[in-house]
Amino acid sequence: HGRAPVACMESLAHLRRTPPKRSRSKLPQDSPQESDVGGGNGRRSLSVQSNDEQVLLRCERYSMCKSQVNIRKDSIRDCRETRHVWSLSRMCTGKSPAGLWIDSNQAKFMIYIAIFANTLFFAFQAYLEESTSADPDPWVYFCVEICFVLLFAAELFLRVRKAPAGNLFRDRWCAYDTLLLICCFFDTTVLNFVPSFGGAHRLVVRLMPALQILRLGRLVQELRLIIKGIISAMQAVLWSMALLFLVIYSGAVVCTSFLGSSRRFQNDQVATDLFGSLADSMFTLFTFATLEDFPSTVRHFMHDSWSGIGVAVAIIAFILFTNLALLNLVTAVM
Repeated sequence: HGRAPVACMESLAHLRRTPPKRSRSKLPQDSPQESDVGGGNGRRSLSVQSNDEQVLLRCERYSMCKSQVNIRKDSIRDCRETRHVWSLSRMCTGKSPAGLWIDSNQAKFMIYIAIFANTLFFAFQAYLEESTSADPDPWVYFCVEICFVLLFAAELFLRVRKAPAGNLFRDRWCAYDTLLLICCFFDTTVLNFVPSFGGAHRLVVRLMPALQILRLGRLVQELRLIIKGIISAMQAVLWSMALLFLVIYSGAVVCTSFLGSSRRFQNDQVATDLFGSLADSMFTLFTFATLEDFPSTVRHFMHDSWSGIGVAVAIIAFILFTNLALLNLVTAVM
C-alpha cells in the first residue's frame, strides 16, 4: 500500500511531461493489408491513450481524496489543540445558540453564584444550629431562604416554559430541582417554626449543601457525565453485589457446617467465634472479601494440623475469588 501512491504520482508526473505518442506514418489507402495494419495501430494507440487517461483520472482522484483526508486531520488536530478561554466578560454575555436567555452564559453565571451562595448559607446555618452559644433566629432563616427559593423557582419556571408541555417530569434535572424546591419550601415554612420538628430541620440544613452542589450537574458537563455513568452502571453493580452475596452465603453455610459445628474444631475458640453461627460466618467472610483481618486467622489455621491447613487454603481461595474477581469486576463496570 505504501508503494502504490508513489507509483501513481510518478506516472501522473510522467504523463503530464510527455503527451501520448501518435503514429506519424501514413499508409496508402489502396492497400487493404496496410490499411488494416494502420487501423490496428490506430486502435492500439487509442487503447493506450484511453489507458493513460484512466491512470491520470485515478491519480487525480487519489490526490483529491488524500487532500481531503489531510484537511480533516488538520481540522481535528486544531479542534483538539484549541483551548476554551473563559473570561468574566464571556460569562456575562446574554447570548445563547438557541436564542433563550435561560441558556445563555449570563444566566448560567447567575445560577452559579446563587447555588454557591445558598450552599454557604446552609453551611453557616448548620454551624449555628450546632453551636451552643448562638441562638439562630427562625425569621432570619425564613427571610433569606425564601429569597433563594423564589429565585430557583423563577429559574425552573423559565426552563419549563421554554420546554414542551409535560417535560417537567421527563427531564430528570427538572424533577430533581422541583423536589429540592418543595423540600426547601417545606423546611422554611413549617419545620423552621415548629420546635418538635427541630431534628428534621437540622437534618435538612445539614444535607442541603451537598444536594445544592449536585444541581451543578445541569451546568457542568464533567459532573453530569460522572453522574450519568454511575446511574447507568448501577444495574450491573447491583447484579455483581447479588452474586457476591450468594457466594458469601454459600461459603457461610459450608463454614458453619464444617467449622462451627464440627467436633474437630469444637475446642478451637477462633473457629467458634468466627464461624459459630450463620450470621457470624457471613460477616467473617465479608470481612475476608474486603481484605480485613484475615492474616491472623489464616496463620492460626496454618499452625494447626492438616485439616487446619486445608481451611487456610480454602480461605485464601475464597479471598482470591471474591476480591480479585468479583470486586474488581465491579470496579471495571464502574
